[in-house]
Amino acid sequence: MILRHFFVTALITVGLPFTVVACGDDDGGGNDDTDTTVGTDTGGGADTGGGTNQDTGGTEDTLYMNPDVPDIPTPAGSVVALQIEAEKNGCLPAGFVDVNPAVSLTGVVVASPKYDAFTPDTGDEGALDGYYVQDAAGGPWAGINVVFNRADATNFLPGTVLDLQGELEEFFCFTQLKVTNVVEGAAGAAPAPREIAASEAPQEENESTLITIKGVTVEEELPGGRYRVTGGIIVDHDFDFFLSMDATKTYDITGIVKWAFDEWRLMPRSEGDLVPQGGGTETTITGIQSGTDSVGCTASEIGNFGQDLDVTGVITVPKFRVTDSLDGYYVSDGTQDPYSGIAVAIGSNQATNFAVGDMVSINGGHIEFYCMSQLSADRMSSTGAGTAPEPVAIDNNLSDADLEQWEGVVVTLSNLNVTGVTDFGEAETDAGVMIDNGIMDDAFTAPAMGTSIVSVTGAIRYSFSSYRISPRTAADIVTE
Repeated sequence: MILRHFFVTALITVGLPFTVVACGDDDGGGNDDTDTTVGTDTGGGADTGGGTNQDTGGTEDTLYMNPDVPDIPTPAGSVVALQIEAEKNGCLPAGFVDVNPAVSLTGVVVASPKYDAFTPDTGDEGALDGYYVQDAAGGPWAGINVVFNRADATNFLPGTVLDLQGELEEFFCFTQLKVTNVVEGAAGAAPAPREIAASEAPQEENESTLITIKGVTVEEELPGGRYRVTGGIIVDHDFDFFLSMDATKTYDITGIVKWAFDEWRLMPRSEGDLVPQGGGTETTITGIQSGTDSVGCTASEIGNFGQDLDVTGVITVPKFRVTDSLDGYYVSDGTQDPYSGIAVAIGSNQATNFAVGDMVSINGGHIEFYCMSQLSADRMSSTGAGTAPEPVAIDNNLSDADLEQWEGVVVTLSNLNVTGVTDFGEAETDAGVMIDNGIMDDAFTAPAMGTSIVSVTGAIRYSFSSYRISPRTAADIVTE
């Protein structure tokens, strides 16, 4: 377990209006010129209208007291206990309330990726990162927003178990824990969302919890790239992705419920939390890989050849790093046929973790990345357990046209020799392909020049005008 101790910078004083989101010129929280705002929403515009079941009423210096605080169990160290304590204490609709300066949470689970909770206009002093956490059992009242000093460089993934200590606060009637100590436990599965009716989403008991609402449509497009949907809740953006909804489509939406600027909002964590119903255009891996746009590609640029495609397959290579913001997989149609595999890139903020053999459904676009065919996934979900095909044994020194049909497929080459090592750490061979780190990244070490290789297994890919085989692990390279 990892123990960390934080000293969180105090950003405000009692009575100073303060909020945990920033929405451009949106002044629903009663901010004045001295307001310090926390959040990443910079879309601008003022949100007005209903859609809330929390009537805070009163004046800026009058505590709002919830008349309907439930009489439910509040186990020590639980989020439920903190939320009920905050409800009984009351909040200022246009200000800050220090509810309890020393509270603790035990065994809570991270439910969201990290988000930018506060970035100063100048410098980094006082910058904050935020997460949403939940009691492991989930349910109403079981979620809360927590913030850390950015200088402490936290990077908790959804599913990570935490013990927390800190200060319980209300910012414009949004409950928050300012963390001073954390013990990081094991990483597990992210919490499953609760499915509730859209009309029930804008409720105090759902604040900071992960929910799913189904079959909703856009009722109103709001300034700043926000959308009011069926049930009155606003779909908004806390997390690092571009939020876009089509008013002609029906959606199932998963996200965190948040109270900000006098309205309830639902914050999807990634593109994958927005699932349009009716789907895109169904196609196959073979259809993409054997098509003219792939086989006939000659361009020295990135080409886009179809969006909103629905593709199914089985994972053949587990998650690997593509860039700091992208994760990768290789997926097969389940056969060992030519054109049966393809690379998939998906935003790392979606926190996917599919295993070899997982059956998956992918929605995204077909991209030729300098003639390397891949799916750029907007959404990717598991549809059950399957079996990945065994690697395909292929001949050495195939022509480019013959290698093209095995692009994206896990193959095995046998009886080859290393003829050189490039300045980039790739092994040149006498088999017509290079051996590179396209999957293993920094864990890859090229065999030395002159090494005789009994067999090498990996995915065939095309990069820098040449075909390569990318081993999945060091065990994929068998030497004499």
